[in-house]
Amino acid sequence: MHLIPLHPATLPGTWDPKEISFRESQREAQPKKSKETLLLIKLQGLGNSPSILWVSSSVLLFSSFLATAAQWAKICSSQPTNKIRGCDSKGCGGYNDPRGGGRKHRGVDVVCEDGSVVYAPFSGKIDKQARPYGNGNDIDNGVQLSGSGFCIKMFYIKPVKYSGPIKKGEKIGILLPMQRVYQGITSHVHIQNCDLTDPTPNL
Repeated sequence: MHLIPLHPATLPGTWDPKEISFRESQREAQPKKSKETLLLIKLQGLGNSPSILWVSSSVLLFSSFLATAAQWAKICSSQPTNKIRGCDSKGCGGYNDPRGGGRKHRGVDVVCEDGSVVYAPFSGKIDKQARPYGNGNDIDNGVQLSGSGFCIKMFYIKPVKYSGPIKKGEKIGILLPMQRVYQGITSHVHIQNCDLTDPTPNL
Protein backbone atom coordinates (compact mmCIF):
# COMPACT_ATOMS: atom_id res chain seq x y z
CA MET A 1 0.00 0.00 0.00
CA HIS A 2 1.32 3.44 -0.91
CA LEU A 3 0.25 6.51 1.01
CA ILE A 4 -0.04 9.73 -0.96
CA PRO A 5 -0.21 13.07 0.90
CA LEU A 6 -3.41 15.02 0.49
CA HIS A 7 -3.91 18.65 1.43
CA PRO A 8 -7.19 19.72 3.12
CA ALA A 9 -7.75 22.39 0.47
CA THR A 10 -8.21 19.70 -2.19
CA LEU A 11 -11.23 18.10 -0.49
CA PRO A 12 -14.69 19.34 0.57
CA GLY A 13 -16.11 19.54 4.04
CA THR A 14 -14.59 19.85 7.46
CA TRP A 15 -12.43 16.98 8.63
CA ASP A 16 -9.51 16.02 10.77
CA PRO A 17 -6.40 15.13 8.71
CA LYS A 18 -5.62 12.45 11.31
CA GLU A 19 -8.83 10.67 10.34
CA ILE A 20 -8.11 10.21 6.66
CA SER A 21 -7.16 6.80 5.29
CA PHE A 22 -6.13 5.63 1.86
CA ARG A 23 -6.46 2.27 0.10
CA GLU A 24 -5.22 1.50 -3.38
CA SER A 25 -7.36 -0.64 -5.64
CA GLN A 26 -7.54 -1.64 -9.26
CA ARG A 27 -10.55 -1.01 -11.47
CA GLU A 28 -11.20 -1.88 -15.07
CA ALA A 29 -11.48 1.45 -16.87
CA GLN A 30 -14.23 1.62 -19.46
CA PRO A 31 -14.32 1.37 -22.39
CA LYS A 32 -10.61 0.63 -22.96
CA LYS A 33 -10.40 -2.08 -20.30
CA SER A 34 -7.05 -0.73 -19.17
CA LYS A 35 -6.32 -0.76 -15.48
CA GLU A 36 -6.45 2.56 -13.71
CA THR A 37 -5.15 2.94 -10.19
CA LEU A 38 -7.70 4.54 -7.95
CA LEU A 39 -7.60 5.63 -4.36
CA LEU A 40 -10.42 4.98 -1.96
CA ILE A 41 -10.51 7.93 0.38
CA LYS A 42 -12.43 7.57 3.56
CA LEU A 43 -13.23 10.90 5.12
CA GLN A 44 -14.48 10.99 8.65
CA GLY A 45 -16.68 13.82 9.82
CA LEU A 46 -18.49 14.69 6.59
CA GLY A 47 -22.04 14.86 7.91
CA ASN A 48 -23.28 12.12 10.23
CA SER A 49 -21.53 9.30 8.45
CA PRO A 50 -18.21 8.80 6.62
CA SER A 51 -18.13 9.60 2.93
CA ILE A 52 -16.35 7.50 0.32
CA LEU A 53 -14.70 9.09 -2.73
CA TRP A 54 -12.97 7.39 -5.66
CA VAL A 55 -10.22 9.60 -7.05
CA SER A 56 -7.76 8.85 -9.83
CA SER A 57 -4.24 8.64 -8.40
CA SER A 58 -2.91 10.94 -11.14
CA VAL A 59 -5.48 13.60 -10.24
CA LEU A 60 -4.72 13.18 -6.56
CA LEU A 61 -0.99 13.56 -7.11
CA PHE A 62 -1.56 16.69 -9.17
CA SER A 63 -3.86 18.13 -6.51
CA SER A 64 -1.28 17.37 -3.86
CA PHE A 65 1.39 19.06 -5.96
CA LEU A 66 -0.74 22.20 -6.27
CA ALA A 67 -1.40 22.14 -2.54
CA THR A 68 2.31 22.45 -1.78
CA ALA A 69 2.02 26.08 -2.89
CA ALA A 70 1.10 28.78 -0.39
CA GLN A 71 2.43 26.67 2.47
CA TRP A 72 4.89 29.15 3.97
CA ALA A 73 4.12 30.77 7.30
CA LYS A 74 3.40 34.45 7.78
CA ILE A 75 6.66 36.38 7.41
CA CYS A 76 6.08 39.62 9.31
CA SER A 77 4.45 40.34 12.68
CA SER A 78 3.08 43.73 11.56
CA GLN A 79 1.08 42.26 8.66
CA PRO A 80 -1.91 39.87 8.84
CA THR A 81 -0.81 38.04 5.68
CA ASN A 82 2.14 37.89 3.31
CA LYS A 83 1.60 40.93 1.10
CA ILE A 84 3.97 41.57 -1.79
CA ARG A 85 5.19 45.13 -2.11
CA GLY A 86 3.68 47.01 -5.03
CA CYS A 87 5.31 50.00 -6.70
CA ASP A 88 6.59 53.07 -4.87
CA SER A 89 9.08 55.85 -5.50
CA LYS A 90 11.96 53.38 -5.26
CA GLY A 91 10.60 50.72 -7.59
CA CYS A 92 8.38 47.62 -7.51
CA GLY A 93 8.63 44.52 -5.35
CA GLY A 94 7.36 41.68 -7.52
CA TYR A 95 9.37 38.91 -9.10
CA ASN A 96 11.07 39.95 -12.36
CA ASP A 97 10.21 43.61 -11.85
CA PRO A 98 12.80 45.84 -13.57
CA ARG A 99 15.87 47.18 -11.83
CA GLY A 100 18.53 49.62 -12.98
CA GLY A 101 21.01 48.61 -15.62
CA GLY A 102 18.60 46.21 -17.31
CA ARG A 103 18.55 43.88 -14.31
CA LYS A 104 15.51 41.98 -13.04
CA HIS A 105 14.30 41.58 -9.46
CA ARG A 106 14.96 37.90 -8.78
CA GLY A 107 12.97 37.76 -5.58
CA VAL A 108 9.88 39.20 -3.93
CA ASP A 109 9.50 41.92 -1.31
CA VAL A 110 7.13 41.02 1.52
CA VAL A 111 5.72 44.15 3.17
CA CYS A 112 6.91 44.60 6.75
CA GLU A 113 7.32 47.63 9.03
CA ASP A 114 10.75 48.58 10.33
CA GLY A 115 11.46 46.90 13.65
CA SER A 116 8.86 44.16 13.16
CA VAL A 117 9.53 40.56 14.14
CA VAL A 118 10.30 38.37 11.13
CA TYR A 119 9.36 34.67 11.18
CA ALA A 120 10.80 31.60 9.51
CA PRO A 121 8.54 30.60 6.60
CA PHE A 122 9.31 26.88 6.97
CA SER A 123 11.12 24.46 9.25
CA GLY A 124 14.76 23.69 8.56
CA LYS A 125 18.04 25.33 9.42
CA ILE A 126 19.83 28.63 9.09
CA ASP A 127 22.79 27.91 6.83
CA LYS A 128 24.73 31.15 7.02
CA GLN A 129 24.67 34.92 6.91
CA ALA A 130 23.49 36.38 3.60
CA ARG A 131 24.20 40.04 2.86
CA PRO A 132 22.43 41.78 -0.05
CA TYR A 133 25.05 44.46 -0.69
CA GLY A 134 28.25 43.71 1.15
CA ASN A 135 28.73 47.41 1.89
CA GLY A 136 27.92 47.30 5.59
CA ASN A 137 25.08 49.83 5.50
CA ASP A 138 22.24 49.77 8.04
CA ILE A 139 20.23 47.09 6.24
CA ASP A 140 23.06 44.96 4.84
CA ASN A 141 22.22 41.76 6.70
CA GLY A 142 20.17 38.59 6.35
CA VAL A 143 20.33 34.81 6.35
CA GLN A 144 20.12 31.81 4.07
CA LEU A 145 17.63 29.11 5.12
CA SER A 146 17.12 25.58 3.86
CA GLY A 147 14.77 22.74 4.71
CA SER A 148 11.34 21.31 3.89
CA GLY A 149 12.41 21.17 0.23
CA PHE A 150 13.29 24.88 0.05
CA CYS A 151 16.37 27.07 0.02
CA ILE A 152 15.94 30.84 0.32
CA LYS A 153 17.72 34.02 1.27
CA MET A 154 16.02 36.64 3.45
CA PHE A 155 17.49 40.16 3.36
CA TYR A 156 17.19 43.30 5.48
CA ILE A 157 16.80 41.51 8.81
CA LYS A 158 18.91 41.35 11.94
CA PRO A 159 18.82 37.60 12.61
CA VAL A 160 18.68 35.99 16.02
CA LYS A 161 21.47 33.65 14.89
CA TYR A 162 23.48 32.73 11.81
CA SER A 163 23.30 28.94 12.03
CA GLY A 164 21.25 26.19 13.60
CA PRO A 165 17.76 24.68 13.41
CA ILE A 166 14.67 26.81 13.00
CA LYS A 167 10.97 25.96 13.11
CA LYS A 168 8.21 27.26 10.87
CA GLY A 169 6.73 30.41 12.41
CA GLU A 170 9.63 30.86 14.84
CA LYS A 171 11.19 34.29 15.24
CA ILE A 172 14.16 34.55 12.94
CA GLY A 173 15.02 38.22 13.36
CA ILE A 174 13.95 41.86 13.28
CA LEU A 175 13.45 44.00 10.19
CA LEU A 176 16.23 46.55 9.91
CA PRO A 177 15.53 50.31 9.42
CA MET A 178 14.83 50.49 5.70
CA GLN A 179 13.52 54.06 5.94
CA ARG A 180 16.94 55.16 7.14
CA VAL A 181 18.50 53.91 3.90
CA TYR A 182 15.62 54.28 1.39
CA GLN A 183 13.32 57.00 2.72
CA GLY A 184 9.80 56.62 1.35
CA ILE A 185 10.18 52.99 0.26
CA THR A 186 7.61 50.42 1.35
CA SER A 187 9.60 48.62 4.03
CA HIS A 188 9.89 44.91 3.39
CA VAL A 189 11.70 41.61 3.76
CA HIS A 190 13.32 40.55 0.49
CA ILE A 191 12.98 36.82 -0.15
CA GLN A 192 14.63 34.99 -3.01
CA ASN A 193 15.03 31.33 -3.83
CA CYS A 194 18.62 30.12 -3.90
CA ASP A 195 18.12 29.04 -7.51
CA LEU A 196 16.53 32.43 -8.34
CA THR A 197 13.19 30.92 -9.39
CA ASP A 198 9.95 32.68 -8.42
CA PRO A 199 9.03 32.24 -4.72
CA THR A 200 5.65 33.96 -5.11
CA PRO A 201 3.48 30.78 -5.14
CA ASN A 202 4.76 29.77 -1.71
CA LEU A 203 3.65 33.07 -0.17
